[in-house]
Amino acid sequence: MLGTVAKIAHPVEWEGHPQWHNIELTDDADEARDTKKRKRSSNQASRARNLALIAALWSLELVYEYGWDRAGQCQIHAIRACAVRFPDFVHDLLPQLNSVLLQRHREAIADGHLKTLNEAPLQPLRDLDTGILDSAIPDEDAEVQWLTSITGDVPVNASRTMLHDVRPCHFHKYLLCKDRFGMLIVRGEFGRPPTPATTEVASRSPCSIQVALNRGIEQITHISPMSSLNEPLPSHLLGHAHSLFTASVTDLSASTSSAFPTITQYLEVPHQDVDESWRSPADDGRCARPARERSPSVSCHLSAGILTHTQVGLPPVPARGPDEGDFTIASPKISPDHQLRMEEILHNQYQTLIASYLSMLESGKSQHEAGVDFDSRRQWLNPATSWAKIFTLPNSRLTRGKAQSVANADVLYFTSDEFLNAAQAGEIFLKPVVIKEQFSDSGMHTVDGFIRLLQDKACESVQRREFNADISMPHRLRNIMDAHRPLLTMLPRYRILNTLKAKVQNSGRSDSSFNVLSLSGSFPGPQLCSSSGTWIRNLDGTQFYTIVAESAMESEWANFVQAGVAWDPSGRERLIVLERDDVLLIPPGSRIVHAVQSPVDCLVDVGRIWDELDLLKTLRSIRWMQGSQTPDDESILCQLPLIIEELLVLAKAQPARFCAEPSSQAEWLLMFEHAVSDLRALGCRCLLQNREGSCDRRRRNRRCTSWCPAHASSR
Repeated sequence: MLGTVAKIAHPVEWEGHPQWHNIELTDDADEARDTKKRKRSSNQASRARNLALIAALWSLELVYEYGWDRAGQCQIHAIRACAVRFPDFVHDLLPQLNSVLLQRHREAIADGHLKTLNEAPLQPLRDLDTGILDSAIPDEDAEVQWLTSITGDVPVNASRTMLHDVRPCHFHKYLLCKDRFGMLIVRGEFGRPPTPATTEVASRSPCSIQVALNRGIEQITHISPMSSLNEPLPSHLLGHAHSLFTASVTDLSASTSSAFPTITQYLEVPHQDVDESWRSPADDGRCARPARERSPSVSCHLSAGILTHTQVGLPPVPARGPDEGDFTIASPKISPDHQLRMEEILHNQYQTLIASYLSMLESGKSQHEAGVDFDSRRQWLNPATSWAKIFTLPNSRLTRGKAQSVANADVLYFTSDEFLNAAQAGEIFLKPVVIKEQFSDSGMHTVDGFIRLLQDKACESVQRREFNADISMPHRLRNIMDAHRPLLTMLPRYRILNTLKAKVQNSGRSDSSFNVLSLSGSFPGPQLCSSSGTWIRNLDGTQFYTIVAESAMESEWANFVQAGVAWDPSGRERLIVLERDDVLLIPPGSRIVHAVQSPVDCLVDVGRIWDELDLLKTLRSIRWMQGSQTPDDESILCQLPLIIEELLVLAKAQPARFCAEPSSQAEWLLMFEHAVSDLRALGCRCLLQNREGSCDRRRRNRRCTSWCPAHASSR
C-alpha cells in the first residue's frame, strides 16, 4: 500500500531511484506473503488497506464525514479506484464530481428515473465511477445558478424547463449549496442561498478546502481495526466536527458525550472576570449537575490566575490568533482575498440594506414626519455602530467569527446540535446566543399569511385600532402561526417556567409564546428582559438587533434607570443581524439591554424561559429589576408572586432537581429562600393603609412591584 501511495504522489521520482525500488520490493513481498495463505481476516485487512489509501490521498476527515468507514466492500473498492485516478480531491475530483452530482440531480427532478441529492447525497458506485467522472464536463455557470437562486429559475433539462415549473410548491427544497469540503448538497428546508452561517461557498477557495483535507492524514496510523467498523468509532478519532455533525436531536439524552468540546474549553479570561463572561453552574451558590449532565472528560483548573480547561481524549484545539479589531457598519466592503470571518460576510451581504435603512431614517428626519422619533433610532443604529464580535466553536460547520474566546465575544453562534450538546453538558449561557437551526416549516410563516389569519373570525377579538396606530410600534399578538418551536424549548432545564405558569394559569395570562408583527421601520425602543430569558425565532424578514453587553453597563445602570427608553448607548451598541429561521436567545437572569429595528416587514415567534440550573441569578435579576423600576417586558410581572411561591414549593420538594450535589442542597435551599424573602419584601403597604395615595411608587408615577396586592390586578 505504501508503494501505491508513493507512486501516485511522486510519479517522476519513482522511476529508477533505488530507495523507491526498495519500497516496491517490500510491497511485493508483503503482497506475496498475504496471498500464500488466505486468512479469515484477509477481507478486513484488505478493507483497512483500502481505507488507509483513501485517507492518505484525500483525507481521514473525508472518510469519516461521508461515512466511508462503514461502507461495503464494493463501495470501498470504487472509492479507492476513484482516489487512485483522482488523487487531488480539490483540483482533480471536485469539479468533475460536482458536475456528475448536478446532472443526476437535474435528471432525477425532470424524469424521476434517478435519485435526487435529497434522496441520496452521494452514490459511490455511480457518482465515483471513473468512467462517468472522466466523461463529465463541468459547467460553472449552471452550478452558480443552482447555488444562488432563490426563486427556482434554474433549468432541469436541455429544453430549459425551470425548476419552479416542475416543482412549483417545493422548488426551494431542491436548490443547492456546498458542504465544507466543496461538494454539492441540497439546502433542504431553508431553500435560500448559502449564508455565512451555513456554508462558505462565496469565500472558500480551493486552497482553503485543501487545508481542511490535509488535517487528519497524520492520524492514519490510529485507524481502529476494521473488524469493529460497524460499531461507533472512538470519540478521539472522530474529531470535533464529526461529533457535532452527527449529534442526534431525536435522542437528547444520547447526544451528550465526552467527545463534545465544551464551550468552557475556549474561555480565556482572568479569574476575576469570569462573572461577566462565563460561569460554571457551581458559581454564586449554583450547584453542579450530575455527572451525566456534564461531560466527564472536561476538567477545570486555575493556574496563575487564569481559568483554563483541559480535555482528555480530544485532539488539540486548533491554534487561534489574537482577537481582531472591531469594524463598523460604515466600513467598506471586505475584499474576499482572504478567509472571511462571519462578521465580514454579514457586513458584505447586508451593507446595502443597512445603508438604505439609515438613509430612510435621515430623509424621514429631514421631512419632520410626525409621531416618529428618528433620533432614538439613530442612537441605536448609526454609521459608528460596530458589528458584534462572534464566537464559534473551532471545527464547527459555521464560519469562524472574529472573537477568539467566549470572554471576548459579544454573541455566540451555534448550530442546533452544538447548542444542545453544550446545554446538556450543563453550560450556563451569560451572553446572547444565535442558533442556526433547520425547521421543517421553514418559509411557511410569512407576514402576508399572518395578516390573512388576522382576518379570520377567530381573531375578531384583536382590536383594529392597534393596527391604525403608529407603525413604529410592533404589534404583539397571541400565537396565531403555531410555528415549530426551537429545540432548546424541549430541554427539561428550560421548561420550568412553563410548568409554573400552568399551575397559576387561572390567575392571569398563561401563554408561553406569542407572535410579534413588526412593520418596516418599527422601533419599540430599548428593552431589558430581566424577569425571564427570551427566545426569538425569526419567521419572516430580517431584523437588526443592537445589544449592549453587561460589562459595558457597569457605570451606566443608574443613567439607564433614570432615562428609561430615552437612554443613549453612546457607541456601546453592537449589531446582530437576525435572518430567517435564526433563533436568538437572551439568557435567563442576564441584564442585556437591546433594541430591535425592522428594515422590512418582519414576523417573529417569541417565548419566555427560565433556566433551572441558574434560578438564583434569575431571582436576583428580578429583585434588581423590581427594586430599580427599570423598563421591562411585563408579560409575566402580574403572575410573578404566585409563580415564585409555586417555585418555592417545588424547590423544597425536589431540591436535587436544582442542586445535584447532596452535600450542597441545604445551603442552596437556604440561599433560595433568602432570595424569595427579598422579593416578598418589595410589596408596598398601600393596601394595609387602604389609601392608594400612600403608595410611594404611585406618587412618583412609577409602577408598583408585582408583590403590591393593591395594584397587581390593575396592570
